[in-house]
This record gives sequence, structure tokens and C-alpha cells, in this order.
Amino acid sequence: MNKVKVIVQFSGGKDSQACLIKACEDFGANNVTAVFCDTRWEHEQTYSHVKEVASKLGVDLIILKNESVDGMYGLCKRMKWFPDSQNRMCTVQLKIWPMIDWILEQNKHLVIIQGIRAKESAERAKFNVECSYFSEYFDDTHKKRLYRKRDVKEWCKTHDASVLRPIFHWTAQQVNVLCVLVSWTV
Repeated sequence: MNKVKVIVQFSGGKDSQACLIKACEDFGANNVTAVFCDTRWEHEQTYSHVKEVASKLGVDLIILKNESVDGMYGLCKRMKWFPDSQNRMCTVQLKIWPMIDWILEQNKHLVIIQGIRAKESAERAKFNVECSYFSEYFDDTHKKRLYRKRDVKEWCKTHDASVLRPIFHWTAQQVNVLCVLVSWTV
């Protein structure tokens, strides 16, 4: 098995972009892969931006899609409702499931970097700065049905998927300054 693979979950937003820049600085761009989960509902400029940033930073870009539904439109049509803050099937089925599928295809330990900041919301403030991507799969108090639970537990016997949130305690201003500074120099 090769060394650890550094992954940045890259949405194209400022927080994930700051994490991508920071990962390139910390680990070297040639050791970083940006992963974009495509809902097929993004603005055209988001797709261009994601590709441009990855190219400028010199990182590989992987675009994941849930092929079992026709993106957000197909999912809403099938579910017969539109997602809201209480019903987030789009995040689960269009981002989390494709990411899990992709992780399970990897034969390496992974460091997964996420652009989550505590100041974004009270809910996000409860997150850990570091954790296992699959921690809920090993939590006996967790009640909801988990996607590909058997496969995840088998993969975790020989692999690790650690999550780091390096900008967790940053302000939006700190994120913006990093993104602006780098955009002028890249």
C-alpha cells in the first residue's frame, strides 16, 4: 500500500478553497487531490471556478456524481419534494454517498480535509476539529441506517480515513484574506 493520500473536499466555496490552498502549502500540491461532488445543480461559473482553481494550484481534480439519479432535479422529482434545512437528502445522496463510494475504492489511508468553520452555525460549532470520516459507523448509540455499513466496516479494518478541519477556528475574514492573497499570486 502506498503512503497516505491527502484529499480536500472542494465545493468551490471560499472555505473549501482556503483549505485547498492551505493543503497545498502544508503537503505540496503534487500530494493533494481536490474532490468535487457534483449535484448537477451548480451554477455554470462554479464548475469553471472549481476547474480553474485546481489547475492554478496544480492539484488533481476528481469530480464525483451519484449516477443512480439525474442530479438534484432527478432526486427532487423522485422524492416529490425539494430539500430544506430539515430534509437534506440532496447532501446525503448527491455528496456523501458518492464520496463514500469513492473512498471505498481507494487502497490507501486517507486524510480528508474539510472547509468547515465553527462560526458558520451553532450546529457546525459542535463538530470536532479532527475525527474519523466513518466515526458514526462505530458509534453504538447511532440509530439511523448507514449507507454501505458492512462495506465501510470491512474497509476500515485495513484503512483509515481521518478528517481534518484546519480552518475550524478561523473567521470569514481570515478565509477571505488567504483566498485573495493566493488568487493574486497563483
